[in-house]
Amino acid sequence: GHGGRSVGGLIWQLRDRAIDLMVDVRSAPYSRYQPAFSREPLARRVRAAGLDYSFLGRELGGRPNDPACYDTQGHIDYIVVRSMPFFRDGIRLLQDACRRGYTACLLCAEADPARCHRTKMVGVHLESVGIEVIHLLRDGGTRSQREVMLARGGGNERMQQGLFGGAV
Repeated sequence: GHGGRSVGGLIWQLRDRAIDLMVDVRSAPYSRYQPAFSREPLARRVRAAGLDYSFLGRELGGRPNDPACYDTQGHIDYIVVRSMPFFRDGIRLLQDACRRGYTACLLCAEADPARCHRTKMVGVHLESVGIEVIHLLRDGGTRSQREVMLARGGGNERMQQGLFGGAV
């Protein structure tokens, strides 16, 4: 997530990791507090740096428009979302980009991967179909999807598996 970063710092981190495609998965890709991360200015900066930019917020965003994706308390149900055609379309587009040789980075606003839909919804699905997910941290480090999910479950393997679905 871009939270607490500069655009230049994020681009540097992507280049350092040989990432050539930024996939924006924010449902609402605009920021009042960090306007450089709003969709259009961000896309321009990323492309000017020689990277590709794609927006898949409608397909892979954390706040889908479909009311069927929410429980009666208004919480998103990631199992339901992962079964939706729009989500499957987004995953297919992401997989197609990877097959064409891109190394992609999913971008959202939440800096902590343990709190973001990138982990709980998209990352879970990608790992389930054999695509390795590595989270880039604000401090320059990385964590695997498994490490993030284990941390979310307090290190408990059974708890980790329970976090793969349901309302959050």
